[in-house]
Amino acid sequence: MKIYKITEVAILKKECTKCREEKSAMEFASGKTRDGLRFWCKQCERVYQQEFYIASKKEMTIAEHKVCVSCKKEKHHSKFYKQAKAKSGLQSRCRLCLAKEER
Repeated sequence: MKIYKITEVAILKKECTKCREEKSAMEFASGKTRDGLRFWCKQCERVYQQEFYIASKKEMTIAEHKVCVSCKKEKHHSKFYKQAKAKSGLQSRCRLCLAKEER
Protein backbone atom coordinates (compact mmCIF):
# COMPACT_ATOMS: atom_id res chain seq x y z
CA MET A 1 0.00 0.00 0.00
CA LYS A 2 1.39 3.38 -1.02
CA ILE A 3 1.10 6.35 1.29
CA TYR A 4 0.67 9.68 -0.44
CA LYS A 5 1.82 12.82 1.32
CA ILE A 6 -0.12 15.91 0.27
CA THR A 7 2.52 18.22 1.71
CA GLU A 8 4.97 17.12 -1.01
CA VAL A 9 2.59 17.88 -3.90
CA ALA A 10 3.89 20.50 -6.31
CA ILE A 11 0.35 21.62 -7.20
CA LEU A 12 -0.85 24.47 -5.01
CA LYS A 13 -4.38 24.74 -6.43
CA LYS A 14 -6.67 22.33 -8.23
CA GLU A 15 -10.18 22.51 -9.69
CA CYS A 16 -12.77 20.11 -8.26
CA THR A 17 -14.55 18.36 -11.15
CA LYS A 18 -17.78 18.13 -9.13
CA CYS A 19 -18.31 21.69 -7.84
CA ARG A 20 -15.96 23.36 -10.41
CA GLU A 21 -14.32 25.48 -7.70
CA GLU A 22 -10.58 26.04 -7.57
CA LYS A 23 -9.30 24.96 -4.16
CA SER A 24 -5.97 24.39 -2.47
CA ALA A 25 -4.34 20.97 -2.73
CA MET A 26 -4.93 20.41 1.00
CA GLU A 27 -8.69 20.30 0.33
CA PHE A 28 -8.30 17.13 -1.78
CA ALA A 29 -7.74 13.62 -0.49
CA SER A 30 -4.86 11.58 -1.85
CA GLY A 31 -5.65 9.35 -4.79
CA LYS A 32 -4.22 7.27 -7.60
CA THR A 33 -4.10 10.01 -10.20
CA ARG A 34 -1.14 11.66 -11.93
CA ASP A 35 -0.98 14.48 -9.41
CA GLY A 36 -1.67 12.19 -6.44
CA LEU A 37 -4.97 13.87 -5.55
CA ARG A 38 -8.57 12.80 -6.08
CA PHE A 39 -10.76 14.50 -8.68
CA TRP A 40 -13.36 15.72 -6.15
CA CYS A 41 -12.59 17.87 -3.13
CA LYS A 42 -13.12 16.44 0.36
CA GLN A 43 -16.34 18.41 0.84
CA CYS A 44 -17.92 17.09 -2.39
CA GLU A 45 -16.80 13.54 -1.55
CA ARG A 46 -18.41 13.80 1.89
CA VAL A 47 -21.72 15.10 0.50
CA TYR A 48 -21.79 12.35 -2.15
CA GLN A 49 -21.08 9.61 0.41
CA GLN A 50 -23.83 10.88 2.74
CA GLU A 51 -26.38 11.02 -0.10
CA PHE A 52 -25.39 7.54 -1.31
CA TYR A 53 -25.68 6.11 2.22
CA ILE A 54 -29.16 7.62 2.73
CA ALA A 55 -30.34 6.43 -0.70
CA SER A 56 -29.08 2.89 -0.12
CA LYS A 57 -30.86 2.71 3.24
CA LYS A 58 -34.16 3.76 1.65
CA GLU A 59 -33.86 0.95 -0.92
CA MET A 60 -33.52 -1.67 1.82
CA THR A 61 -37.26 -2.09 2.40
CA ILE A 62 -38.13 -5.74 2.96
CA ALA A 63 -41.10 -7.05 0.97
CA GLU A 64 -43.89 -9.00 2.71
CA HIS A 65 -43.43 -12.08 0.52
CA LYS A 66 -40.58 -13.53 -1.48
CA VAL A 67 -40.12 -16.54 -3.79
CA CYS A 68 -37.48 -19.07 -2.74
CA VAL A 69 -35.09 -19.92 -5.60
CA SER A 70 -34.79 -23.56 -4.46
CA CYS A 71 -38.39 -24.67 -3.83
CA LYS A 72 -39.99 -21.96 -6.04
CA LYS A 73 -42.67 -21.26 -3.40
CA GLU A 74 -43.79 -17.81 -2.31
CA LYS A 75 -43.26 -17.44 1.43
CA HIS A 76 -43.55 -14.74 4.08
CA HIS A 77 -40.34 -12.74 4.63
CA SER A 78 -40.01 -14.19 8.14
CA LYS A 79 -39.21 -17.58 6.52
CA PHE A 80 -35.94 -16.13 5.12
CA TYR A 81 -32.74 -15.18 6.90
CA LYS A 82 -31.62 -11.57 6.60
CA GLN A 83 -28.69 -10.73 4.34
CA ALA A 84 -27.49 -7.12 4.41
CA LYS A 85 -25.71 -7.22 1.05
CA ALA A 86 -28.71 -8.58 -0.84
CA LYS A 87 -30.84 -6.04 -2.69
CA SER A 88 -34.02 -7.33 -1.01
CA GLY A 89 -32.34 -7.58 2.40
CA LEU A 90 -33.09 -11.32 2.52
CA GLN A 91 -31.30 -14.47 1.42
CA SER A 92 -32.45 -16.02 -1.84
CA ARG A 93 -33.30 -19.42 -0.28
CA CYS A 94 -35.77 -19.94 2.55
CA ARG A 95 -34.75 -21.29 5.95
CA LEU A 96 -36.25 -24.71 5.24
CA CYS A 97 -34.28 -25.17 2.00
CA LEU A 98 -31.06 -24.04 3.69
CA ALA A 99 -31.63 -26.54 6.50
CA LYS A 100 -32.18 -29.34 3.97
CA GLU A 101 -28.97 -28.39 2.17
CA GLU A 102 -26.91 -28.52 5.38
CA ARG A 103 -27.95 -32.11 6.16
